[in-house]
Amino acid sequence: MLKDLMVHLDGGADDAHRLGFAEALADRYKAHIGALFVNAYPGFSISADAAGTGAIAMAELVERATAEGDSTEKTIRKTLEGLRFPYDLQRIDAVDDQAGYQAARAARHADLFIGLRPTEAAPRWTGLIEAVLFGSGRAVLLAAPERDPGPIRTVVIGWNGSREAARAVAEAMPFLEKAAKVVVVTAEKHLSEDTLDTRLASHLDRHGVKVTLNELRSADPGEAILAEARSSDADLIIAGGYGHSRLREWVLGGVTRTLLEHARTPLLLAH
Repeated sequence: MLKDLMVHLDGGADDAHRLGFAEALADRYKAHIGALFVNAYPGFSISADAAGTGAIAMAELVERATAEGDSTEKTIRKTLEGLRFPYDLQRIDAVDDQAGYQAARAARHADLFIGLRPTEAAPRWTGLIEAVLFGSGRAVLLAAPERDPGPIRTVVIGWNGSREAARAVAEAMPFLEKAAKVVVVTAEKHLSEDTLDTRLASHLDRHGVKVTLNELRSADPGEAILAEARSSDADLIIAGGYGHSRLREWVLGGVTRTLLEHARTPLLLAH
């Protein structure tokens, strides 16, 4: 059951979308909203022979970043005042390369982490989202910038029999149990026994979740999942995140990369 939601906010225009999604879920599941503000400082590098001058420059940068963070926090608090659900705000001040680690630690104390799917126009928080996905032990739900928050009635599961896919299904159970329609898509190039395993349907049936199985071979499994989501007018896609190494996925491509780059439907990913 979803009772403790964590939503990432940064004081920008996208907060309305993230928070709208969190509010819709809080209303449906009677949940608490924990807002997370990550004030990421830029990385610093100071040579030994310039320690004096460098230390002054570092102090000025930290002071400026802290002041900007204070201003952003005020903006976020003002936004949160309009909520009709119980909430709190946690602020993390950290150097860029530590911000994701700290966010992942914070997310371990929630049932679900809510963010926004990164886009080419707004890639700033990609590293933080990946850090939470890999390090929190929780699922990450990414709202789609192109889609307003709404009821989750139709769900598409991208299934390949992997550990990551199994974790995603388990983390998504509160959504599956309330869905009106669930489609399980297996779209691997070479379907294996684990991929074709109908025991997933039996497992979900025991939870009261009736599913439609759609088994096919595809040269691009990620695109096949997206095509099913479009044809089903899905409200949520569920999939395992990064079954291969993150580097391999981003260099050679993969299902996670395809979903993150092209989904126009909210994504629930787990690793």
